[in-house]
Amino acid sequence: MGHEEFYTRIDAAISPILLRLFKSGELNIKLKIDRSAGKIPWPIESHCKLTREEQYVQRLCSLTMEVIGSYEALRGVEVYLSRLPFTRAGIVPSKYIRFQIESFFNEMYILYERMKKFTVKIGREFRKDPGAAPVDERVKYVLGEINRIFESLLQLRGKHVHEERYDDAELNRLEVLEMLAKKDRNTFEPHMRRATRAAHANALKFVKDTNAGLSARLDRFFEHFEGLLFKKDGSIRIPSNIGAA
Repeated sequence: MGHEEFYTRIDAAISPILLRLFKSGELNIKLKIDRSAGKIPWPIESHCKLTREEQYVQRLCSLTMEVIGSYEALRGVEVYLSRLPFTRAGIVPSKYIRFQIESFFNEMYILYERMKKFTVKIGREFRKDPGAAPVDERVKYVLGEINRIFESLLQLRGKHVHEERYDDAELNRLEVLEMLAKKDRNTFEPHMRRATRAAHANALKFVKDTNAGLSARLDRFFEHFEGLLFKKDGSIRIPSNIGAA
């Protein structure tokens, strides 16, 4: 099961709940972000009347949206890097490329944390379900897989967001040439243009290759939960301590 099919199944489970709440007038479609909670906004507010099964589906959907949303943000960087749009506004290519790459590393770390959160939370949901044993072993294995997937990528990012920056020889060269071109444009601009193309191509290739690898690994990540979270007909499996399986 790929991550897109996983999301499609979750969407099929949450949509009837949202539709019911909307028709009953309980669902407030004018969302307000609860900044104090520090969480992504969720359209089902606390006053909505949900069954225990529906509350579980809501939690599962929220966790899934966090993971998928992080991956889509990484794909977004790939789109943003496909061109250099702000040169006329005074944003030199080297700064734009570096900003996008560092944003990419930040979003990658968020994806890493959300995949771990998803794994731990799902483990807790099914810990008391005798039909899902051994959940703890599954959680431990998946967490190990997540760490192995991101180990080398997180080393590039550094232990802290600002501790280590993306390093590329062509990008470093471009930064020097941009500085020199301010002093002597006729001499250095041709070299700067070539360096811009090289640095841009390197950064875009890095992001594309990384996203392609993460897409395949995200598919594998959700496959670990397919038998636990879904019945054979593809519908959501409710933990036994919440409702009938």
